[in-house]
Amino acid sequence: MDGNTPLSTSKTPRGLRRLSIFAAVLVIALLIGSWAVLVNRTTRQSTLSAAAKSVPLKQNKDVYIGHNQVLYKLNGRTGAVIWQQHLKRSYPLDRRAASFFGVEVAEDVVYAALDHDFSAFRSSDGKELWHRHILPTASLTPEDLRIVGEEVEQGTLYLWHANSTVSSHSAQDGAPKWSNLVAEWGSVQYGTLYMTVWSDTQERSFLYALDAKTGKERWHFASPSLPGAGSIDPRVVDGVVYVGWGGYLYALNAQTGQQLWMYRLPQYHEFFQTQITNGVVYARSQYAFMEAPRDQIADAMRVRAFHAKTGALLWTSGPDESLYSQGVPTGGDVIMTYHALTKSSGTNDNNPSTGDLNHAVTRSDGYSLSVINAKDARFLWQIQVPAGSGSVYPWVSIMDGRLYLFEGGKTPSLQTFDVHSGKKLGQHPLPIDPEKLVLSGVDNGIAYMLSAATGYYKETGDESISAIRLPDGSLAWQMRLGAVKNHEDAISALILAP
Repeated sequence: MDGNTPLSTSKTPRGLRRLSIFAAVLVIALLIGSWAVLVNRTTRQSTLSAAAKSVPLKQNKDVYIGHNQVLYKLNGRTGAVIWQQHLKRSYPLDRRAASFFGVEVAEDVVYAALDHDFSAFRSSDGKELWHRHILPTASLTPEDLRIVGEEVEQGTLYLWHANSTVSSHSAQDGAPKWSNLVAEWGSVQYGTLYMTVWSDTQERSFLYALDAKTGKERWHFASPSLPGAGSIDPRVVDGVVYVGWGGYLYALNAQTGQQLWMYRLPQYHEFFQTQITNGVVYARSQYAFMEAPRDQIADAMRVRAFHAKTGALLWTSGPDESLYSQGVPTGGDVIMTYHALTKSSGTNDNNPSTGDLNHAVTRSDGYSLSVINAKDARFLWQIQVPAGSGSVYPWVSIMDGRLYLFEGGKTPSLQTFDVHSGKKLGQHPLPIDPEKLVLSGVDNGIAYMLSAATGYYKETGDESISAIRLPDGSLAWQMRLGAVKNHEDAISALILAP
């Protein structure tokens, strides 16, 4: 453990932190041509069969989603509306603020958070169990305490607010437990609330571990000074907390905060994504965008594998390779990486607006998709996708030993491969262009996708859900949620749950 900085030292509002992360995500999304890799809910979803003809049919999970102040429960296989509830809005939303709609499903209860209001509904029939709204306290207004995030664990609802505080509420009736702890970012895992707080005075971040029931501090750990722009949010696996700042990756004892091991990247490199599977930490690195010399950019894009307990470096991938977010399927026996193929045009970019003078302009020549052995990075097989077949980066799902590659463009298609051998198992035309969609979940052979009009994009204004059958690429069902009406409209993440 390090430092004695109290929780009140944060000078960076949580809302600003979220906006900076949003901006980074938006830039990445634009760079990859709107092909999104949104899999933050996959840890809550069971890996079920992707081939309905070869395995017994299982009942699909249902779809929960919030849109335009309406909470929906849909039949996962047919798209039929099981129930819907129009949510209350206790206060008008400040027109300068972005609306937030969060949905959680736990223990047969659906929790919905909409800006200043939060409610609970019975999942079977949508009956409202309770409703509460944000109340002003001391000098804080309802807008100060507007909800910007939510999480449910072990009978408690946690809310993150626009003024960078977190509060705790009973999941049974919404009654408050404790509140007003300052947090830049946070998550609840195994009864502990992990929060990061930036200190302007010490120019470093602090990771705090709090008792989730009481909000009392258990321990805290300080990052190095000026750690860099990238960060890895804390994740707990087998009693170890993995967290990263800039070019540093740490493993800490979850009970005491004691450092178990640390790995530091070369200058100008930073970590920004990890996966922990079967005792191995797979960490993805990139270049520090504003500082890296041109000749170090490709070298920074690598995947490293560490022994989760000791931190021993097991292997490092080749340069300019990135770990795909669904790269480690159930079993953890393979990893998928992608490599952008670019060629110089032979001309120079002298446009001052780009901020990158006198460098040869490169064009996309497609990408290569490689599958490697997770234990030793041994090459198994590779696909090369030429330019014009969709995005520069892959839009892929892995389930039950099969790799599904979605391609957009003039002739959208779904290709299926054996994930271990690379044998092509089939190719089918797609009824919709996946470049305009966002993968939101996969269950029992169906991929659920939201239109790119949702969330950040607002390209068409007509938001929809599409369910695609993985065995043949056909459209199982589609629901049009409707166009965006005004600044107060928000859409939640798509949740798959019983």
